[in-house]
Amino acid sequence: MATLERIRSRAGLIVGVIGLALFAFIIGDFLNSGQTFFRQSKDKVVVVNGKSFSSNEFQSRIEELTTVYKMETGQSTLPEEYVSNIRESVYESLVRETLINEHATAVGLSVSSEEMFDMIQGEHISPMIQRLRIFANPQTGMFDKAALLNFLKVINDDNKDKYKGEQAEQIQELKKYWAYWQKTIKQQRLEEKYSMLLAKSVAPNTLEAKNAFEGGKKSVDFLYAMKPYFSIPDSSIQVTESELKALYDKRKESFKQDETRAVKYIAVKVAPSKDDFKEVETKINAVKQEFSTTTSVSDVVNENSDVQYVDAFMPVRTLPENVKAFVNGGSDGQVMGPYLNGNSYMMHRIVAKSVSPDSVKARHILLQITDEAKTNQLADSIMNVLKNGGDFNALSAKFSIAQNARQGGDFGWFNEEIAVKSMGAEFKDACFSTPVNGYTKVKTMYGIDVIQVTEKTAAIQKVKLASIINEVIPSKKTTGSLYGKLSQYIINNNSSSAFAENAPKSGYVVLDNKVVGQNDYNLGEVRNARQIVHWIFQASKGDVSNIFEVGSYLVAAAVDGIVKKGYSPLEVVKDRLKAEILADKKGDKIIADLKAKNINSLAGYAQAFGSRLDTAKFVSFNTARITGIGDEPALCGIAPYTAKGKLTGPIKGKSGVYVITVTNETVGNQKFDAKAEIKNLQGNYMYRLMYQMMETLKKGADIEDNRIRFY
Repeated sequence: MATLERIRSRAGLIVGVIGLALFAFIIGDFLNSGQTFFRQSKDKVVVVNGKSFSSNEFQSRIEELTTVYKMETGQSTLPEEYVSNIRESVYESLVRETLINEHATAVGLSVSSEEMFDMIQGEHISPMIQRLRIFANPQTGMFDKAALLNFLKVINDDNKDKYKGEQAEQIQELKKYWAYWQKTIKQQRLEEKYSMLLAKSVAPNTLEAKNAFEGGKKSVDFLYAMKPYFSIPDSSIQVTESELKALYDKRKESFKQDETRAVKYIAVKVAPSKDDFKEVETKINAVKQEFSTTTSVSDVVNENSDVQYVDAFMPVRTLPENVKAFVNGGSDGQVMGPYLNGNSYMMHRIVAKSVSPDSVKARHILLQITDEAKTNQLADSIMNVLKNGGDFNALSAKFSIAQNARQGGDFGWFNEEIAVKSMGAEFKDACFSTPVNGYTKVKTMYGIDVIQVTEKTAAIQKVKLASIINEVIPSKKTTGSLYGKLSQYIINNNSSSAFAENAPKSGYVVLDNKVVGQNDYNLGEVRNARQIVHWIFQASKGDVSNIFEVGSYLVAAAVDGIVKKGYSPLEVVKDRLKAEILADKKGDKIIADLKAKNINSLAGYAQAFGSRLDTAKFVSFNTARITGIGDEPALCGIAPYTAKGKLTGPIKGKSGVYVITVTNETVGNQKFDAKAEIKNLQGNYMYRLMYQMMETLKKGADIEDNRIRFY
């Protein structure tokens, strides 16, 4: 009872403690969920009209497209340029898909499962699929529907125990590859439908067709004299601020842009010093004696060369001239060098010479080794069947584990070096020692191969060459010296104005007026400079960066200006506008000066221009670019309607002032066919519409691009 009484007396305190604990639990859960919500709200790589794509979704698309690139190019790794292109393609695809799907759905357009089946394996297989090299017949190079159906059968096989290890991984890659093309085909079909719907609403009439026909019916040749605008100094023409402002207001809609930065930067190329060259020269000379006398040339090469030894003969004709001369005049065991070639010291030894085929063509049946003795027995049985007229393609499809098993295991043509690098020296020896149409078997790193050599090239002079190649690269001392000098310069000039102003005194060249966008990957000649772009968009105006090491460059950058998303300010586009006004005023000046001279012949104009007479041919009203002149719509509008022999001009063009005389005219005798001309115009409209459609949809969309946060 006493205990119960004590609990009752402290009831208020206990309730308070429990309440506080419950509150802490609830508020903690709220804060955690709030943090999750906050993270999710920030995890938006791109948002299109309210539809957002997270970093996981974006990265998944990147990985999918990377798989496609690798399979299409046959590369296991991709250069950085490819990676940046893939990111850009994924972004453009997401924006395009979202906008097309949104507008297509609004008007009731879709792609049915029946359409998809027809485009994938029916009577109207998509041209996109037909162009994929994975479905090409190895003999004809043409699309093979059987190869496509076999491919679909393999990736849709539900027997999970059928493929293990590396094969199972390959199947998963193939599924990703196919998933990409399925989505792409479906999206392309939907876009075609939407484009066609729009195209049908923009139909040319007979009057337009007649004008287009007449515009191309007559063409002329003409002689011309021309005075280019650049022949007049810019300093002789005055352009006022009010003129610039007026033209800016007129062109303003064309100056819409995303957020950018105006940047100055110093890029120091890190190159080897004289000491670096001397060090490598000493190193390669030290190994010359051993290289000349060793009986294990491959070990010496592999221990001392940047490039590993390849146990293969190569055609003498493919060697550089100095090496070819050495090989032709030398004998086995002789050594050439060392000598400097570019930034590398080289030394060669003749291992052996031969006269033999440069390349062979072969096909194979690759057997997986489970029990080596049994696999060898199977290989021998297959060879016996083949020697007795067996069907190679059928046996390949049944037994081979190679990716091209269903295409007959065709290797195509290859030389010794390719054979060694792709399959090993044993494979190379087997292929090049086997006669045409002969069979052999060999154990490789992939299994046991049954090989048939189907063709060989003619015998040529070949050599097996051992080469020690040592590239001279900048040492740590050289790089450190350049780094230290640039670092000190940044410390002493840590504002954008001083950064540029004092550079020449310190031996640096500042590259300025570089406009950088959020999604740029390069900075002028500096490739893969994404880390610098990240810094640029985090910095403030006037900031100077620390040193970035990018490839073979040391780079320091300064932010000179910030242009927010919207319209480029007048100052940014001023030079472009000024050039346009200068050209216009120079045209007026040239024409005014000519009128004062009262010239009455084309030769007289050429003399006044200080130019020669030139000829333009086949110019009609519909001509887009005049051969030898370029884009001059004024000439296309005037020349075809000028009387033959008449002196015409001066004509103010884009690049200069012209005076012309028509020397010949050709009028087509074809009759106007309204239906054919309308069909031709519809094709032109469709082409323009495909481009303008997407640009118009983008302009009307609310697109938020946050890639700078993630990549």
